[in-house]
Amino acid sequence: MLSSRTLVLVILAAICLFVPPSRAQSAGGTDKKVSLQFRNVSVHDVFKTLASAAKVNIVTSKAVQGSVTIFADSLKVIDALELVVEMQGLAFYREHSIIKVVTADEYTTRFGRPFKDRMQTRVVKLQHASTDAVVKSIFQLKSKSGNVIPDTRSNSVILVDLPAILARMQTVIHKLDVPLQTASFTLTHMPVQNIEEVVKHMVSAGGRLRIDPGTNQLVVFDDEDRIARIEAFLDDADRPGAAVAETFQLLYADAEAVASRLQEELTPGLGSVSIDKNSNQLFVRDLPDNLPYLREVVENLDRRTRQVLIEAKIIQVNLSDEFKMGVDWGAVTDKLGGSVNAGSSFRILADSESGGRVRATDLSVNDFSLNGLIEALQSVGQTDLLSNPRITAVDGQEAYITVGSTVPYKTIDTREDQGGTLRTFEKVVTVEVGVKLRVTPHINEEGFITMKIKPEVSEVTSFIDNIPVIEKSESETTVIVKDGVTIIIGGLIKDQQIESEKRVPILGSIPILGIPFRSKSVKKVKSELVILLQPKIITGDVDMKPETSLGAAASGQRR
Repeated sequence: MLSSRTLVLVILAAICLFVPPSRAQSAGGTDKKVSLQFRNVSVHDVFKTLASAAKVNIVTSKAVQGSVTIFADSLKVIDALELVVEMQGLAFYREHSIIKVVTADEYTTRFGRPFKDRMQTRVVKLQHASTDAVVKSIFQLKSKSGNVIPDTRSNSVILVDLPAILARMQTVIHKLDVPLQTASFTLTHMPVQNIEEVVKHMVSAGGRLRIDPGTNQLVVFDDEDRIARIEAFLDDADRPGAAVAETFQLLYADAEAVASRLQEELTPGLGSVSIDKNSNQLFVRDLPDNLPYLREVVENLDRRTRQVLIEAKIIQVNLSDEFKMGVDWGAVTDKLGGSVNAGSSFRILADSESGGRVRATDLSVNDFSLNGLIEALQSVGQTDLLSNPRITAVDGQEAYITVGSTVPYKTIDTREDQGGTLRTFEKVVTVEVGVKLRVTPHINEEGFITMKIKPEVSEVTSFIDNIPVIEKSESETTVIVKDGVTIIIGGLIKDQQIESEKRVPILGSIPILGIPFRSKSVKKVKSELVILLQPKIITGDVDMKPETSLGAAASGQRR
């Protein structure tokens, strides 16, 4: 058995180890002074900096999170640690040679009492400033656990926070709570409405501004320094001839859009812009020094917008048995004897979708290349020209091409009228299926066209409860091509069932009796849609001759 003396020593050692200290005792270099300059930095990085400076071990629990902003100069490491912990609502204690930082709840759970509470409350009665203005200015200074409460009835501010933070708040309040002076300024050469917003930003948090359009006056309630600054600004701005007016006649750009852009470049409080939609004119008023820049902005915006003529050719190829996997573009170009460079290709649909590739090809060299391509496609199956649309799009605006049909179907809608009776209504709903193509061109200065292409192929596969089931493949891609270069979109493969009927002349046309003399067959055909797109940059002042177009080059190719 242990002796009484040994037992006492063991108990004292246990007490030294497990009694929770309210603050880690100074050890190592925790008395060393540091300067901290952190803005929205992770609290873990702050603790790492303190640990490195004091050569001590600081460990945080998993629940310790957040960021901290602190600017402190010549502060002891242990004091800085305590300040950061209390600002974040955390707690810390020392265990052996390690300082452990935990949340307040974790500290209470471990030691059965809350971490040392240093929060204090102070009531500051204001003499001159308003409580709302003061609270707005100092609220951002409070710690995470602190609070700032306005008491408008007594014109006081209630502060709850750490002593160091309370001292800073009171310093700011002392600077704000000063007697306000009143100054009245009558403008001679400009309306007070034009300069109101600028002066509002010059007034302090506790100041006020009032305008009187009838007398063209501004009344400022603020401290002496602010009023002096506002007076100097008004003397410089309100001068005869300070602002001059100029009219801009726009040829191409929209006046409303240009006016919106000019608002950002006008002299604050002085410049103004108005528009006349009927004549597409701008009326600008600003300082003479700023007008040359405004003229340059208007000139850059009021340029003739280039356009892109997009010619499309949509061809359906019923693939022969040896090309069930789609058009072999290598075999097609071989048929042309290498006169067409098919270039590289890349996918535009998901890997699970059937086909879907884009290929850039220079077919604009001569018409033989395009005609030869159509003829070469005959080697992989029967071709059918479905559509040959031409559409013009302004630079940066979307063009929409669709080739398909509208499928109507009925739906039943049940509604309850005011009398509580349920009534049913039939409604006809339509859905578009087929080939849809959205193209958005962007022209750069080197004559290249960036095209955002969004193809969609859809068809009705069946009906469920009279509602069509639509199978759809769509995707979106962006390609960059030279003016006049043709884009080939291939690999859009689908299966079709073609019904055909054979009958003996005359006899096969007789009702009922002619049944033995006619027969029907259903053939499953795999087809691929090939879409040719050729963008051309146009200005709008030159006629586009039909014989130079992609559609004309391949006219008469329907087979």
